[in-house]
Amino acid sequence: MKNLQTCLLKIIVTISVLFGMPDNVKSQNKLALADSLFKAKQYTQSLTAYQSIFDEGKYTPAMLLKMAYISEGLDKIGTTLYFLKIYSALTHDDQVIKKIEELATKYSLTGYANDSIPVQEWVKRSLPLLQIVLLLVICISFLILLIWKNRQKSWGVLVLILITVSGLIYLTDFYSTTPIITAHQHTYLMDAPSAGAHVSSIISEGNLLRQIGQEDVWLKVRWLDGIVYVKETDVLRIEL
Repeated sequence: MKNLQTCLLKIIVTISVLFGMPDNVKSQNKLALADSLFKAKQYTQSLTAYQSIFDEGKYTPAMLLKMAYISEGLDKIGTTLYFLKIYSALTHDDQVIKKIEELATKYSLTGYANDSIPVQEWVKRSLPLLQIVLLLVICISFLILLIWKNRQKSWGVLVLILITVSGLIYLTDFYSTTPIITAHQHTYLMDAPSAGAHVSSIISEGNLLRQIGQEDVWLKVRWLDGIVYVKETDVLRIEL
């Protein structure tokens, strides 16, 4: 039965390619087969099928949960948290957020502390709007300075501008970063974007970092209180 379903998957993919089946139909057929493999408890085969759909940028929340479930069963904590984080970003499911926190605590992983606080989750979702509001406040404050004749009281507006600019810089700097998860048990963090650079740390899979830039194949990331570099093939980038 196992071999039959595997062969069926290959046949469906081949037919889809040869006869130019619409992409959405191809994905639906592949998802249906992957679900049937999962239901039959053929988890590694279903994960392979799900992964092929995911690699095309097409996935459902239910599919992500199943991929996380299988990955956890295979003791792949990095991919488990990766799929859970994407699911959480899509649904903001409190139960999954708690699950992420539990796994991070269980495996002593860094980067998850305060990552899913409700206020921070709201800020992440509302970042573009908040940036626009702060920019408007800055522009209006400068306009007030230009037309206000009472220069002695303008210090209050200047303080408001300073606070608003600081807030805008903080929001843009902290919340505009891309979260990434280490994918290997021994992930090397380097002091510079080079294989010959000094090794800053060696960390396990599943740790959460934040990308703030990229130089060739090296990602510039925040780690603890410093800036280090990690090879892009050693991490999983959390993007919707």
